[in-house]
Amino acid sequence: MLAAKSVSVRLRKWNSPDDRWHWALQDINLQFHKGDRVGVVGRNGSGKTTLCRVLAGILSPAKGSVVREGRVVPLLGFGAALQPELSGKQNARLLARLLGASSEEVPRILEDVDRQTELGNWLNEPVVHYSTGMRARLAFVVATSISADVLLVDEALGAGDITFRKRAMKRLTTFMEEAKVLIMVSHQLHELRKQCNRVIWLEDGMVRQEGEAECILEQYQEHMNQNRVKQ
Repeated sequence: MLAAKSVSVRLRKWNSPDDRWHWALQDINLQFHKGDRVGVVGRNGSGKTTLCRVLAGILSPAKGSVVREGRVVPLLGFGAALQPELSGKQNARLLARLLGASSEEVPRILEDVDRQTELGNWLNEPVVHYSTGMRARLAFVVATSISADVLLVDEALGAGDITFRKRAMKRLTTFMEEAKVLIMVSHQLHELRKQCNRVIWLEDGMVRQEGEAECILEQYQEHMNQNRVKQ
């Protein structure tokens, strides 16, 4: 189980000349249970990534609390933790440990990386020579090879090519068959329709709507289409 209780997060405004702060999240109350497949939508700056970072324990809320039961594995900003001078295999080992894998789990994860990334000899090369898609593939496979109770995915699937995205979605489906929790941020509404049974719509750091996936996605899409017409 994962729960955010009355969570608010205060962040400094980017490039603000007078060090102004703003509430990136306000009064968030959410609960996630075994079997949940949750999509998170909203405009850029609505608080989606901040929410993921708080749920993962990367950010601490200024108000409220987060309760976690089990292992939470974040895949936030694909490949952000990869070290360019290290090889793919070295990065896989490092990332696995950073994400909470035990030393006993690492050999199995590396075997999975060998099979699932299809990077071949590139795994022995420094990541600095990798394309964006190759980095995404490596980070995604490592994260989804770790036994997790909750997987947080923030736009990671939009980075790779079509082949990677198809493979990634298939892998997420397998993950969910194990009845764990998936929380996925994405602008790809068709993917959320396929994967999620519940959607949270954030706006200005607050939950505007929450509920059954198809219903919320239809409302969100209509709202976005109306705004495009007005512009």
